[in-house]
Amino acid sequence: MKRELRDSEEPRLLLVGAGKVATQFLTALLFHGFSGKIGVLTRNSRPRPGLNLSRFSPWAATGRMPAFEVIPIGLSDTARLAEWLSDFRPGVIVHAATLYPSDAIAKLPPDVQRGLERAGIGAFLPCHLALLAELLAAVGAAGLRPDVINCAYPDAVNAAIGPVPGVQFLGSGNVNNNIPALRCAAAELLDAEPE
Repeated sequence: MKRELRDSEEPRLLLVGAGKVATQFLTALLFHGFSGKIGVLTRNSRPRPGLNLSRFSPWAATGRMPAFEVIPIGLSDTARLAEWLSDFRPGVIVHAATLYPSDAIAKLPPDVQRGLERAGIGAFLPCHLALLAELLAAVGAAGLRPDVINCAYPDAVNAAIGPVPGVQFLGSGNVNNNIPALRCAAAELLDAEPE
């Protein structure tokens, strides 16, 4: 059963990850004045510098300091994450975490990169699938039924996970398509232009 917001409640969004896709989505959301509560789930308490840019760029442009909470809980800590989720109760979760981001692949030796290219998505599927499976286990343990938008190769990962009871499970094709798609989705929610 979907949890309905009461008029007095503000929307709650959980962003999982602090890499390129996550911080660009967060920046767009904050730039357009999202007024709900935002939690950003990261592996550690000292997340990537992109989160600072996500806060300070909209502040410089709008004059308002946007707020979000950084939550340093690893996805493998299912019990702790489920406890936090049951308190925060997000209506939407945007999952943009991976064990092996694309910029890390560019740092590998050329022969290793070629081998991974030949292997296709199969070589990377576990890197994306594992974290989302852990997140969904915590969501289930917390008894939540949020909308979950997966940005970590959803064309393969969402199919591998299959339907999740009570959860509207969304995603958009290749990772390169996510940033414009998320900007358009955020703009539509905020009744703004997707700049």
